[in-house]
Amino acid sequence: MNIFVLGSIAFDELGQFKGSFKDLIQGSHSGRLSLSFLVENSVESFGGCAGNMAYGLGLLKCPATLCGLLGTDGQGYKEVLESWGMEVQFLTLDSDHRTARAVITSDRDGAQIAHFTPGAMNPVHSFELPPTAQAGDLFLAGPENPERVLQAVEQAKAKGLRVLLDPGQILHVFSSEELLSLVRGSEVLIVNEFEWDLFQKKTGLNLQGLLEILPLLIVTKGEKGATLYSTAGNAEVSAFPAEMKDSTGAGDAFRAGLLAGLKKGYSFAQAAEVGTVLGSACVECAFTQGYKLSPDRVLALKKLGWPELRLPN
Repeated sequence: MNIFVLGSIAFDELGQFKGSFKDLIQGSHSGRLSLSFLVENSVESFGGCAGNMAYGLGLLKCPATLCGLLGTDGQGYKEVLESWGMEVQFLTLDSDHRTARAVITSDRDGAQIAHFTPGAMNPVHSFELPPTAQAGDLFLAGPENPERVLQAVEQAKAKGLRVLLDPGQILHVFSSEELLSLVRGSEVLIVNEFEWDLFQKKTGLNLQGLLEILPLLIVTKGEKGATLYSTAGNAEVSAFPAEMKDSTGAGDAFRAGLLAGLKKGYSFAQAAEVGTVLGSACVECAFTQGYKLSPDRVLALKKLGWPELRLPN
């Protein structure tokens, strides 16, 4: 079983606001919102949902094939992804645009304000499923160019791949009909609590209605862990203890652990436990990549049956 990942690959600019966004917003005029705040510790780093997942998969020594987009400035990033054990031959290199860029600011409560410049993701590069993909392989469809996501999911389903749908921050872009088309025939929808609320509003489906057309829903809940919903019953997966520094990228780390666990033959609940260990490591780091596995996390992963890990210096 191989893993294929479609998702954004970007350069991140991450910073912290020492106050609380809600205090600023409550004090603003709702009809003409205008905010200004001081950002500290702003640093550029590698990022993007697929790039962040690749880092987590690399820590678990679990290779995956990346199917995303890089721009004219992306060669160095491509080499880094390859050094983590990722298959990069199917990355599309845009010769006219720079790699996507995200500017993300987190406040003291873990809330975020972000803006994203799509760069190489903006033109529509038609998606072509890598010829190495076979029925039964895992295909994670994460946030990327919406048209490419629709193409990719259709192609993956047609070839019999197990589709994990992770629309993330582009969920709002899809119409109700498109969202229903994406979930039908997929194996699981992965969302956070806000995204789950938005999905229900856009589609009109409640939990029961969704589970009539999709086997599994995973809702991540930050420090409360994650809940897995299916017609067979619900399963709660506790979060691994962590001291939060920055929540950016924690969801991507969780998905990396989930994918790696599924490839290893774990159940979704067992694989989600692997995901919570990686997610907890990420929130203790100021960046979406570069986090390390502490001794207690290494022990937890070994108890979950993980014999090999890449431990960065």
